[in-house]
Amino acid sequence: MKNLKMITLVMTMLFLGINKLSAQENTAQTVIIRTFELFGGGGNQSQMIVTSPDGTTKTAGLKNIDTKNYSIGVGNNNNVLQLEINHWKNQGFILDDVSNTVAGALMTTIFVFTKEK
Repeated sequence: MKNLKMITLVMTMLFLGINKLSAQENTAQTVIIRTFELFGGGGNQSQMIVTSPDGTTKTAGLKNIDTKNYSIGVGNNNNVLQLEINHWKNQGFILDDVSNTVAGALMTTIFVFTKEK
């Protein structure tokens, strides 16, 4: 009887483990693009941080936004961001969510892209 309980326990654990692995294989891949854009700057630099599905992170410099001439910083930053977004869209990722906050002279925007495995 003890052997039967032990076998049942082991088989249950194996079954649960296999199901867990199957569920992990079917989860979506995620890319997160986060931009930090500063108005003026005050010695700090605007930047974009991209986290790939494998967890690696890369940073790209952005221009600070000049409040006297928005097109200087915004135009450059839009180009950098558009290239990054197109890179992930071309790999089959879709834009899942965008959020934006402004606190003082800092504007933070987060783009979340997903792709089913």
